[in-house]
Amino acid sequence: MGSGSELQLQEWLDQLPPRLDGLSDFVLPADVGLDFSPESLPRVEQALLIDPALADSADPIAGYLGETLMRIAGGGWRWDDVAGRPVVITDQALGLAPISPYELIMNALDRKSGTVFADTAAELERAVADRRAHDRKWQPEKEHTSGVDRSAPTAHIDPWLSDWLEVRRRSHPAWTAQFGAADAWDFSVASLDRLEQQLLARFGSVEDLLDPANSELAEGACWYLGEVAVRHRDAAWVHHPEEPDAPAEQTAAQNPWIGRPYVKQNHGDLHAEIPIGLIRAVVRAREPGTLQRRFGSFEP
Repeated sequence: MGSGSELQLQEWLDQLPPRLDGLSDFVLPADVGLDFSPESLPRVEQALLIDPALADSADPIAGYLGETLMRIAGGGWRWDDVAGRPVVITDQALGLAPISPYELIMNALDRKSGTVFADTAAELERAVADRRAHDRKWQPEKEHTSGVDRSAPTAHIDPWLSDWLEVRRRSHPAWTAQFGAADAWDFSVASLDRLEQQLLARFGSVEDLLDPANSELAEGACWYLGEVAVRHRDAAWVHHPEEPDAPAEQTAAQNPWIGRPYVKQNHGDLHAEIPIGLIRAVVRAREPGTLQRRFGSFEP
């Protein structure tokens, strides 16, 4: 793979995390569980058959499909110069040909069987089982996908996020002083009820929340909410900056996962939430208990 191919692949991989994080919000129906399990693939394929227009958003679906297959058979992403798209190579010990998730999407739409994705996963499971029959100690090895896999071999800290977190930490005492009873802000899950009460008391509308004059209050609330997830739900802060010359769907104007700090769990289905999105939902709904219900989407 030449340097041009490496650059194209890296650019595609850089966009993969926000695409996957926004997959359930903007591409697939909300009831399609996305946990990178083989069992999730029929649900994804069925959603594609119900609405073939989803193929217009093939990149996130292809990314999810490829990452799921690699969790079965190991390997990593490579760039296909002929097709101009990424492909999956499985663990080299399996000796299998590269797999194009994009071709699988097209095959699924052509065959309309609802089993193309699952059949591919089953073939890989059989190949892994055959290999392990000869060497029980062998396990397929997956290359790390930055921003997607749960733990990075070398952590990359986004400079903007690092600065934002530091500012919020320093500003927290002043933020709590505005509400009184500083000792009540202990980052416990129970304290989210108090946060909700203050949000409803301070912001009469989403417009009030987004008013630049209220930015310190709003950002402090976002940080506090995210920190509760970090401390009690095994989550981590994530930020994807908007890249120069990014396609429209990868700009902050059209994709809320771009240019906004959010928190993402390190276990389970890697659930992610954008704090400002949760806070907007609370202010809009004006129903006590909304924040706790939404926070409940994080697995304990």
